[in-house]
Amino acid sequence: MDPVRLLISDHEEVAELVADLAQRRGDESGGRRALAEQLARRLRAHMMVTRELLVPAVRERAADGERRELDAAGSVSAEVEAILDELSALDPRQAPFDERLSELRERLVQHVDQEETLLGPRAEDLLTDEELLTLGARMERRRAELLVPATSRAVGAVVRVVRTAALILAAGAALAVLGRLRRRPMRSSRPRPPRRALRPEGGPGPAAPAAARAGRGRSSTPALSRQEHVDR
Repeated sequence: MDPVRLLISDHEEVAELVADLAQRRGDESGGRRALAEQLARRLRAHMMVTRELLVPAVRERAADGERRELDAAGSVSAEVEAILDELSALDPRQAPFDERLSELRERLVQHVDQEETLLGPRAEDLLTDEELLTLGARMERRRAELLVPATSRAVGAVVRVVRTAALILAAGAALAVLGRLRRRPMRSSRPRPPRRALRPEGGPGPAAPAAARAGRGRSSTPALSRQEHVDR
């Protein structure tokens, strides 16, 4: 959505809320207070987005005379916000609330006229189509951020903290396991050679192979035969 359409959409929504609020005069159910809070939230978000993003983009390329008109529009927005502060402190069931609401409607007429006849058209004249689309997207994102209730933002922050803590704990556990694996000695895949039997001190040595024993038996027999031959 481009900035001008976004402005017009906000103005139409605010006008409906103001009309609904005026029709609920004398409402004792508390619904009028909730509606007034919704109006204040929507209107403040609209003016903040305009002040933070749209006005600087136009002011940067506007002539000196147009900049003075933009400053005048900013003063009207400040008056609107002051009236919203007063309404929040008043009882919606009492006459002072309706008096300030009527004044708010008058200031909003000026505010809408300045934005739709000066700010919006100058933005279309001074910015390219691509810049308008980019600016409109930024304005929509910023408005969505401002309209999120504070409780939702707090819950979102807690969720992000818990998620970050869980990631940190998981990373720490993984590093601990890796450290234990590095400290563990490596096992070789080669088969170990058989152990040699140790010769007990003062005892007989290991038994000789059968072939060696057989050889020793054969070598002793000729020696005896030669001795017997000499004696004879």
